[in-house]
Amino acid sequence: GELITKTTPGHVLYHAEELAKWAERRRVVVALELALAEAQTLSFEPDEVIGFAQQKLAKAKGTGSDDIEQIGEMMSIYLGALEDARSSKVQSSVAQTGFRELDEVLSGGIPLGSYAILAARPSIGKSAMAMDIAHHAAGSGHPSLFVSLEMSNQQISQRQFVRDANMRITEMQTLSYTDEKVFGMLKACDEARKIPLYVWQASGANVARIESRLRAEVAKRGIKLAVIDYLGLIRAQEGKSIYERVTMISNDLARISKQLNIALLVLCQLGRQAEGEVPGISNLRDSGAIEQDADIVMLLHREKRDSETASLLLEKQRNGKIAQITLSFNGKRFSDGFMQAKPLHDNFNNGVF
Repeated sequence: GELITKTTPGHVLYHAEELAKWAERRRVVVALELALAEAQTLSFEPDEVIGFAQQKLAKAKGTGSDDIEQIGEMMSIYLGALEDARSSKVQSSVAQTGFRELDEVLSGGIPLGSYAILAARPSIGKSAMAMDIAHHAAGSGHPSLFVSLEMSNQQISQRQFVRDANMRITEMQTLSYTDEKVFGMLKACDEARKIPLYVWQASGANVARIESRLRAEVAKRGIKLAVIDYLGLIRAQEGKSIYERVTMISNDLARISKQLNIALLVLCQLGRQAEGEVPGISNLRDSGAIEQDADIVMLLHREKRDSETASLLLEKQRNGKIAQITLSFNGKRFSDGFMQAKPLHDNFNNGVF
């Protein structure tokens, strides 16, 4: 009691800071001990242990999410985040897609902290649409990362020149383009340098490696939107069924989007069906967990692969309505169609969460 009564406010502050540092050091030690124990197991996977360690260290530093929060404190934290965003250069807590009708139905865009699915049959244009969204989000002030598990950097560059410089793939593959075309390609390069859009060629990556890189890029570049192309190519633990693998991957992606507070747009293949058949959410391949985990599910449909009109079916939106949106496709990029979004239901997602 004597120590407390004779201690000045400055001393109290000093001791409080020292206690806080000691507690934080202890949490770091515990996190490292847990990671070491995990690394010593027989099922040791380096990438998974790195992701595990980063998650534990983030919590030890107070940057991870707590399991339990008092509701008033939780609301105050959210209000603080809203005000920080409102007073910063980025004036929104959503990543705009650039498609007017879609952004309107999504109440501005894909919310930060949400896990969104864009699914389609092969060769319908889901990668092209995802890149369109990434371009617009980056151009609107949300640094974006395109994670490609399928295409090489060269293939992505080819697609960008087709998209932005009116090139054809065959011209680049056969080197038959003219000097005139080079100027257009240089202009496309200059325009692309102006936006914070990054590409990571991640063939063979598992969830732990993806999480580790996303954490690093959020810290380094302030990434707000990440696109993963595509879920079926994420390497999963051996010895599990396809259903179990997809379920584990989907659960982890949903967790990552919320812990990092980023809009995570993940591309998926739809199950095989007759060409021209309108897809439904039940066509998501391999696991119903994707539908359960996702905050937003969008299905892209074109009746034929050379169709210039596309339908985007917003089949699930956790905090909003679902609708059908008409888009145009010129073989290079998607754009707003001429028809207004048609609500599929009047109620908010039919109450399904």
